[in-house]
Amino acid sequence: MLLLLIAGGIYLGVMFVPVYVDNFTVKEAVTVAHNRIAQGADDESIRNVIMERTSRLGYHWERDRFDQNIRVPGLGLQPEQIIVERSMVTPSVKIQVDYERRVRFAPSKYVRTIRFRVVREGIPGQR
Repeated sequence: MLLLLIAGGIYLGVMFVPVYVDNFTVKEAVTVAHNRIAQGADDESIRNVIMERTSRLGYHWERDRFDQNIRVPGLGLQPEQIIVERSMVTPSVKIQVDYERRVRFAPSKYVRTIRFRVVREGIPGQR
């Protein structure tokens, strides 16, 4: 019984740990983008920084031309998933990235969707 619990824990770790580690990297990308605002970066370049840094990260699922799900490298973030809000009163800026990851539990076909929201808010260049 104990071995079964240990094996189950290892299996869940193998399935979920990479997804959460990737989320830490998304947080880092958002922080880097937020700090670039202090250097005068516009909203489009902020989105590009985040999308470029996450394009080599993890994987996502897309439909191919045969209408089959295929696993593709990168998170597949789209510009509309990256929200940049600038305060009209203060120099504060908020960057929010909403995305989801689908985890397939091999060898079964069961898929679990995990939603993430990464937010960085404050005055760029300050801690």
